[in-house]
Amino acid sequence: MDKKALIQALLWATVAFLLYMAIAQRLLGPPQADRPAPPAATQPGPATTTSGPASGPAATGSTTGPAIGESRESPEYRAEGSDEDEPAVIAIGNVDNAEESPYRMRLELTSRGAAIESATVTDFAESVGESERYRLLAPQRDADGGPLFSLAVENVNINGHDVGKLGSLADAKWGVPEDPGEGQESAAFAINVVDADGKPTLRLTRAYRLEPQPVDKGRYDVSVDQTVENLTDQTLNITLTERGPVGIRQEYSRADSRYVYSAVVSPDDPNTANVDGTQFKNIGGADDKMQILFKRQEGSRFWWLGAGNKYFSCVIVPLTTQGQEGPDYVEEVQGVDLDGNVATAGDVTARLVSGFALSPGASRQFVRQCYIGPNDKKAFTRQSNPDYVRRGFPRIIALQYGWCAFGWLTDAMILFLDGLYRVVRNYGVAIIILVLVVRVLLHPVTKKGQVNMVRMQERMGKLQPKIEQVKERFGNDKARLQQETMKLYQEEGINPATSMLSSCLPMFIQMPIWIALYTSLSNNIHMRHEPFFLWIHDLTAPDALITFSRCYKIPLLGALTGEICEFNLLPILMGITMYLQQKLMPKPKPPPQAAKSPQMDQAAQMQKMMPIMSVFFVLILYAMPSGLNLYIMTSSLFGMIEQRRIRQHIKEAKEKSKQDLPLPARSKGPAPPKKPSWFVQKFQELQKQAEEAQRVKSRRKR
Repeated sequence: MDKKALIQALLWATVAFLLYMAIAQRLLGPPQADRPAPPAATQPGPATTTSGPASGPAATGSTTGPAIGESRESPEYRAEGSDEDEPAVIAIGNVDNAEESPYRMRLELTSRGAAIESATVTDFAESVGESERYRLLAPQRDADGGPLFSLAVENVNINGHDVGKLGSLADAKWGVPEDPGEGQESAAFAINVVDADGKPTLRLTRAYRLEPQPVDKGRYDVSVDQTVENLTDQTLNITLTERGPVGIRQEYSRADSRYVYSAVVSPDDPNTANVDGTQFKNIGGADDKMQILFKRQEGSRFWWLGAGNKYFSCVIVPLTTQGQEGPDYVEEVQGVDLDGNVATAGDVTARLVSGFALSPGASRQFVRQCYIGPNDKKAFTRQSNPDYVRRGFPRIIALQYGWCAFGWLTDAMILFLDGLYRVVRNYGVAIIILVLVVRVLLHPVTKKGQVNMVRMQERMGKLQPKIEQVKERFGNDKARLQQETMKLYQEEGINPATSMLSSCLPMFIQMPIWIALYTSLSNNIHMRHEPFFLWIHDLTAPDALITFSRCYKIPLLGALTGEICEFNLLPILMGITMYLQQKLMPKPKPPPQAAKSPQMDQAAQMQKMMPIMSVFFVLILYAMPSGLNLYIMTSSLFGMIEQRRIRQHIKEAKEKSKQDLPLPARSKGPAPPKKPSWFVQKFQELQKQAEEAQRVKSRRKR
């Protein structure tokens, strides 16, 4: 390939790379910043309320309520809560001594909206090397700067009239009963709704209960009991609006991996939840900052909603009074951007709307079982957690895999690495063992490709006299010369491009493994914050040899990764090892006098492009997890050792036989020509058409 063709190839490769970056940027979206709320100024403590907790038999009757969106703000009803100046904050559970703690989380509950101010997971650290535990739920701020908390009661609609504005109950200070409960860690809140004359209409009570859960169970559950009591002598149609989890952070630095989840049961398969996920950026980018995730229809039932990132999730499962999934009171589920600002995504959540009717003096209890913890495939598929399996929690992890990953291969990768980790106790070593296993499995393919390359080189040397004869006969007709040269190659079974491709085949075969490994690194909670050696402290993040005091926008690198805040050594070492491996590959070296052919041009072009690929891999993988770069670098190192061993084997075979590598066995007489492939046939047809056109043109000139 001449210099002009090489420059063209480089330009096209650069254009393709920039196009890939642009498409990836549009698909992944820019990083979105969260806007946390300021910490509460009050200390945990009790607060008074207007009356004690409500009780009463469960009401029966119609579950229909007013149509969603038809209610309006009305002065007929208002909420009466606590008279305290500051909301009360109550902490349940703990995060100390994770191995010995009976609880898997610590909840900070606030009387403002009877909500969860923050949720901290006991068994996982906030960042590498720190003892501070991971905070999964955190307060955010709305457009006016007010706090937004998780699982707050946003609104109650009575006979088509809202109690204040939407969100007023979430800002109201609920009372705290003097006796919130006994036994397990628990807390309760209550608030009254009165009409325009101050007459009591409804009483709302919300209780949180946290039960002890051993580490080996893999359960991170908290129960939320919501009771609505009718204090009038009339039947009331109620619509209750509750907020989902808020403040889930972005774990993936290069793109937003957060989803709002919804699970629906269809009439066709009433025992299986159809789990779907909507990315935060798609909800925040909607025109009305809201998407309908579920609307009650004939035969369909809603199972659960939630939100999470690639490692952690908060799932809310509405249950019937008997503790069954799929209650019939769920009217609608919405994905909402609470502050309406697409630049802040920490406030994106799901909203649960329930509709039901209450008879005079009756009450109704709604149970929500909440999972607040890691996306742990082991826990989600464990036989001791059949409810997790039944609800389809493993689908939460599968939604993070992406469209280009093979789910079964990623699951196998996670299973294999976790199994190796139990033996070697280091995921980096497990990745190296994975490289060895893959290299051993691909060794026959690698060896065959390199042996074919050496064999082709020798055949090209023996074929030189015949090529010279063809050149003497058709030297003045380039088209005929190429045609006859290709025919000669086919008769001798030589294809430079195929030989070159076969030598690169092991790398192409491993690409699905790279994608599966990358996906497993991004979604296996057990590999989070796992170190290797030396400066590699987290295999699921870039190696970050040097962390800069500020971030920089670097061309090409910044097109996909945003600002670069550290110097990553491992991807550079990976690029060097890839380049050296490609340089050590045997290459077809036809005699310098041999006539050129399209096949030889393809082989030469591939030889020149392979080193350039090393640079592109460095650019693409610079900010990728260090575990992925470790795999590719180790694979290249083992590949060089393997190439050296194969060459020694070929040399020893030659010395032992005292002759060149044997050619394929031929029968006596000339070998029958092989039937050309479809591509070669089409190419020959085009050549014939070009020759015919050239002859016609020559006749016209005469």
